[in-house]
Amino acid sequence: MPPRKSVADKLKKPLQIILFVLFFAGGTLYYFIIGETKAPGFGSDVADYEVAGIEFHFLDVGQGDCSLILCDEYAVLIDGGEYENGEYIVPYLKDHGVEKVDLMVASHRHSDHIGGLTAVLEQMPVSEILINPDGVSEDVDSLAEEQFLSVAQEQEVTMTIAEVGTVYDFAGLHLSVLSADAQCAQENESSVVLLAACDRTTALFTGDISEETEKSLCTSGKIADCDILKVAHHGSNYSNSDDFIRMVSPEYAVVSCAADNAYGHPGAKTLDRLQNVGATLYRTDQMGTIAITCFAEKTSIYINGKD
Repeated sequence: MPPRKSVADKLKKPLQIILFVLFFAGGTLYYFIIGETKAPGFGSDVADYEVAGIEFHFLDVGQGDCSLILCDEYAVLIDGGEYENGEYIVPYLKDHGVEKVDLMVASHRHSDHIGGLTAVLEQMPVSEILINPDGVSEDVDSLAEEQFLSVAQEQEVTMTIAEVGTVYDFAGLHLSVLSADAQCAQENESSVVLLAACDRTTALFTGDISEETEKSLCTSGKIADCDILKVAHHGSNYSNSDDFIRMVSPEYAVVSCAADNAYGHPGAKTLDRLQNVGATLYRTDQMGTIAITCFAEKTSIYINGKD
């Protein structure tokens, strides 16, 4: 005969059920009343962070470039600023739930673009690197390039030389290389120009190309209106020509540069051209890191965590 249950034993299970229901109801009520207190992607705990729609992050790396695309469970990292910027980039990736970089793009081999990528390679798995063709200019930062290639080889990362027409597809995110010219006399001109498309959203990443490559793109028939433009060469006046800006006609334009930099970036002519096409301008030197999250029904802009 089984032992008799005490009154406390009989009440234990119903009490547990009541407590569970109260806890669940309280949490649900809090969510609907208070809402999310952190903008997606900024300061969120990794366990709570989920990519919604497609996200374009433009990290504040001073006088350099670093962009992150998140779509579903995939992460694409384009450039990485200087090596020391890795101290900011790697934690940023981890805070956004990135455990592996599916595609790392080195637009060209100057230190303000590939330095931080070397730091990422040292601390995080990378599936593949897409890199620009060998430049022939003497202004290539050979030390930064040497370190980058050395670490990539040590990690046995697949390395692909970018060619026009190279494409990648990641769960609805389509990436295509529009320019990557190995014959350019200047390393900047051989930058990988990448078009990202997901649903109705398009974003153009231009590296450090200048007017020469922009003219080729304009006559190629590959350029059309884009929603988001990563403004070429930190907003230089020698890039971002009037014809190119008019053809791209971005809704949002992002300039990545350092405050009070020695180059005068972004140039006044570039800013005027962007204003003339009605682009909304965002600058990392003034606003810090910028994230543009695109849903089917709306686009949200987060500047250092503020909507």
